[in-house]
Amino acid sequence: MTCTCGHHAESLVSHRQVEQIEQLVAEFFRSHALRILAQSHADVNSPSAVKQAMLEHYEHIFTAFADEMPYAFMHITYPNAAEAEAELKRTFAGKQPSPVDLLQFSCRDAHAHSHMIAAYRHCFATLLEGYLP
Repeated sequence: MTCTCGHHAESLVSHRQVEQIEQLVAEFFRSHALRILAQSHADVNSPSAVKQAMLEHYEHIFTAFADEMPYAFMHITYPNAAEAEAELKRTFAGKQPSPVDLLQFSCRDAHAHSHMIAAYRHCFATLLEGYLP
């Protein structure tokens, strides 16, 4: 997924960081799908088997994504863990962020977040079509 939106100058996140986020999203979906397919004994080369396995487990994908990915994204979008932690505390002031809030925060700005969402949707759709991202 190549960015052609032209918003990088306004973004806290560089073009390279956005590409890294998109790559991590694809890697998550691929590894998560392969784990499900192995557990289901489904043929990874069969689009109908991939689609069926994903349909049986699709409700767990977002939960796993929201549990695993924010910290990987923060590693990309913040200079260091201390700055990410300080900003997290300032942003949520002792409140527990929702999974969606944490994903948005971890992308650091709306530009990177919109690219993460687009990559997520693309990978999810690819799986539901029966193919690995």
